Amino acid sequence: MLSIAQMNTQSFADARKMEFYGTVNEDGTAHITLLNSMYQLDEDTVAWGEYCHGFSKINQKTRRDVAFLTVDDKMRKLFRGRAVYDHQETSGEICEKFNSIPRFRYNNLYGYRPIHFLSLKELSGMELVNATKWGQKSRAVASTIHPGDTPEALSVLSRRYFEDSSGFKVLGWVGKGGAVQLLPLPQCVLTAANRVVFTPEPYGEELAQIPDGATVAVYAVMVRKMQSVLVKGILERTSFNNNPYYVVDVNSVYSPMLPKNGFIYPKTPPQPVTEWKTALWEYNV
Repeated sequence: MLSIAQMNTQSFADARKMEFYGTVNEDGTAHITLLNSMYQLDEDTVAWGEYCHGFSKINQKTRRDVAFLTVDDKMRKLFRGRAVYDHQETSGEICEKFNSIPRFRYNNLYGYRPIHFLSLKELSGMELVNATKWGQKSRAVASTIHPGDTPEALSVLSRRYFEDSSGFKVLGWVGKGGAVQLLPLPQCVLTAANRVVFTPEPYGEELAQIPDGATVAVYAVMVRKMQSVLVKGILERTSFNNNPYYVVDVNSVYSPMLPKNGFIYPKTPPQPVTEWKTALWEYNV
């Protein structure tokens, strides 16, 4: 039988895995990014390659405590970790190794630049996921509660990320000590365009640690198309037939999709371009 360390090493080496990367925004709330380039270099070091620029790359340099959650391509096995951001490199042996990953023979745009290095602080053992079982209770609860009052928060396309059977969801929040926390949340459902509902199982003890009135983030990805959305809102604890459950009323929506990531709700009027260099950077050019 493989040890925990051996299983984690195997998982890190799998190019089909997904990593959800948690950082702390300037406003003190959690931000979550989807990666596919994290590898363990040794017992103390993890590295990942940047493909496009966004909030997480900025956040990690000022608030260096980060968290990550890695799930296999079948979305049945996962492990979680914590790390501290150390530095980045734009050339050298590690950069060359990252850009020699076989999948890049199908990519004619650009590779990973820079490579970000983290000091590994904590790594859990393997956890098993049963999204179907966990979701049944949430769907039963969701069908009985008020759907919400701002259906324009999420578009028809964004709703699909929550409803797709191949999807995966992750919850993020900032704990009392100021460190970001991540939990798998495949059991969550969307009652309408603005309300996320989920039951405590199987992470009730950890969910109970979320401060009252905390702003949480929920990242939903449609794996077959690798399209995703990040929503945020205030977490509310309530119950139905004496069974506890959680509600997040969405008050902001962030699109991580290229060519331009950014908040899409609340909507802001278009602004004229006055500085082309800045505009090109925002579009990852």
